[in-house]
Amino acid sequence: MKLDLWEIVLISVIVPCTDRVMGLEKCLKSILNQNVSCDFEILLIENNSFDREVVKDLIKSLHSNMIKHHYLDKCENANVARNYGAYKSCGKYIAYLDADDWWAEDHLDTCLNACKKGAKAVYSGFVLDNGERQVEKYSRAIKDETAYHFLFNDNKAVAQTSSFFLSKDIFNSCKWDEKLNRSQDYDFFIEVQKKIGWSYKPKLTVYVYWEIGAKRSLCGEAFETFYNKHSPFMTNKEISEYLCEIVKAYALVSKEEYHKFSRFIDRYRNYLDRKNSIIISNYYITLIFYKLKVIFKL
Repeated sequence: MKLDLWEIVLISVIVPCTDRVMGLEKCLKSILNQNVSCDFEILLIENNSFDREVVKDLIKSLHSNMIKHHYLDKCENANVARNYGAYKSCGKYIAYLDADDWWAEDHLDTCLNACKKGAKAVYSGFVLDNGERQVEKYSRAIKDETAYHFLFNDNKAVAQTSSFFLSKDIFNSCKWDEKLNRSQDYDFFIEVQKKIGWSYKPKLTVYVYWEIGAKRSLCGEAFETFYNKHSPFMTNKEISEYLCEIVKAYALVSKEEYHKFSRFIDRYRNYLDRKNSIIISNYYITLIFYKLKVIFKL
């Protein structure tokens, strides 16, 4: 009897990428080297690349028929690629991995074991690697709390995209929001938690690369899209905590976007509780001094 492809492939790994292949070879090799006793496929979803041959050449050099390469001519962001990959996938389970991250050899095995014990969706912490040192970022189990509280409160936890492992059945009701260029991991985590709930995997098997000195831009429109979508379901305290997180991002990551930071503060100041107002005031002062240093070349 001929087996259906669904019965052959148990796990589909989805990797969005562009023609910037730095780190991609390490990413793909970490998938191919997984110690898991089942068949799996890799869906490499290339989007918005200037040179399509770069990724093609890399795939050829790996000599693996497990890698299925798809190219999207028009792709607004990685969420489009993730949804497309899930649509094309044949596995019972879906795992996500960003192109510059990688896994330990037992990542898929530990995720699959969690699902065998009843989990429908799995997340974990990660190891942050900046090329010079590695820092372990442990998370915690989400308990009797909202996903908003889990992600934004004083005891906030992490749920990293490259750790997400879930049943494909979930994809029918929970897709990545293609309108979001930022906060998409928050959004997806929240939606899955509302639908079926997440299970925490304590072991760190995900490695996230964070390049030292790399310029990182923020998208204020995406933050506002997230806010408008979720604020009706958040308490005033959760709204304040989320806004505080965004202000920290502006202050710590994009100090050159001082004017955007100022507009953000003015627009949402009334939503901030007293504690977060104090925190933000401190960041505001930091930015003022930063601006003066730029002006006077101190």
